[in-house]
Amino acid sequence: MNQSTQQDLRQILGKFLTGVTVVTTIDQHDVPVGFTANSFTSVSLDPPLILVCLAQSAGLASVFRRATSFAINILSVDQEVISNGFARKDADRFAQVAWQQKVTGSPVIEGCAAWLDCEMYEKIIAGDHVILIGKILDAEKMALYPLGYYQGRYCAIDLPEETLSLLERRKSVHSTTGILVDHDDQLLFIEQSDGRFDVPRAEPGGEGDESRINAAMTKLGIEVHNKVLFSVVEGRHHQRISIYYRCNVEPGEPLPSTAKYFKMEALPIDQLARPDLAHVLKRYLEEKNSGQFGIYVGDEHQGHIEQIAERKI
Repeated sequence: MNQSTQQDLRQILGKFLTGVTVVTTIDQHDVPVGFTANSFTSVSLDPPLILVCLAQSAGLASVFRRATSFAINILSVDQEVISNGFARKDADRFAQVAWQQKVTGSPVIEGCAAWLDCEMYEKIIAGDHVILIGKILDAEKMALYPLGYYQGRYCAIDLPEETLSLLERRKSVHSTTGILVDHDDQLLFIEQSDGRFDVPRAEPGGEGDESRINAAMTKLGIEVHNKVLFSVVEGRHHQRISIYYRCNVEPGEPLPSTAKYFKMEALPIDQLARPDLAHVLKRYLEEKNSGQFGIYVGDEHQGHIEQIAERKI
């Protein structure tokens, strides 16, 4: 493959969302060493095997080829600094990191979402990398959200269990997906046949929310960016769930005659087609003014806001 093709391939592979790990061991001088890796995956449950890939050109490649054990530290959402530190070539990687030793003696970093302590099971040379396969001897998970990596950037998959449960349950009940399109401190609405207004809606279907949102906005001639979950609103008798995303837009083609932007101070609160939308819009105004967005989980009358650190993909 030529250089340009390799760059294209790197971007294609970057579409695969991964976690972030730090792989550690003790070298022949009893010095802790480690590197950041997202090329980590499970291999087998019986026996319990995992693997991680390391470039043969990496400075620590010879250390890990000689190693008899290693640990996988699955980083938590607040450990970007650790990830960056272990990715740098000449950094003192353990200088600001608290760690301890478990069964094999390989460093286990504190504050991780999970860790696995492994003995070396097999080493396989594959192209320009060496595949390290480890047999898990000990492992533990913590009540922390994991750090994610996508298209060369960190991201977070840190939704609470209650929110995830509602998002999963909407497959078995009637659900809608509303889109809060923010452009230059204005929100986009669609005028209905009866003169009332609604926000754009994604068509129901089996595809993911992002694809359905993109399809809905394409029909309006608009490309949206920075799609972030905003509300999960459960209807009466638990038979309806409304999902709302917020996003930004740079309008391209002219809007259809039924679409209109309203300034934040003049939203059509008294002309809405859906009763739950008034609650969503009032909260959007409050959080936009404060600059602190979260995820509302509840019904049209009561619920709570999960304060999630936003990381745009």
